[in-house]
Amino acid sequence: MNTKTMRKEALADGYLAMIRRFPLRPIRSDAECREATKILDRYFPRGDLDRGTADYIEVLADLVADYEESRHPVDTAHVTPVDLLKHLMEANDMTTADLGRLLGNSGLASMILHGKRSISKAKAKILGDRFGLDVGVFI
Repeated sequence: MNTKTMRKEALADGYLAMIRRFPLRPIRSDAECREATKILDRYFPRGDLDRGTADYIEVLADLVADYEESRHPVDTAHVTPVDLLKHLMEANDMTTADLGRLLGNSGLASMILHGKRSISKAKAKILGDRFGLDVGVFI
């Protein structure tokens, strides 16, 4: 058996084992969502997964996100760009100094966080790129 065939079989083995445990299909109930979330909690974000298992986990995470967004949408109308920025900074262990380095001006970072300056379009682009979000959420 050649190496390419062995790799395909290993990919299939991990993927098929996960499919047998919890088939990939649209999630239709909170109970199914809880079960899928338990699987995600166990395997994500481990770095030691074989490619097949990693692919499965990626698709399952998308299915859970789709279900949650459609059944339990989060009202973010009250979240300001600065509130979002503060949350993202906390979640990423960023300090005001780190934000200042990212934006190229530590004083500006402090003024933004204290509500004394708004986030410009140029700085929103930097933040969007850094956090993988649409620029509009920071404006």
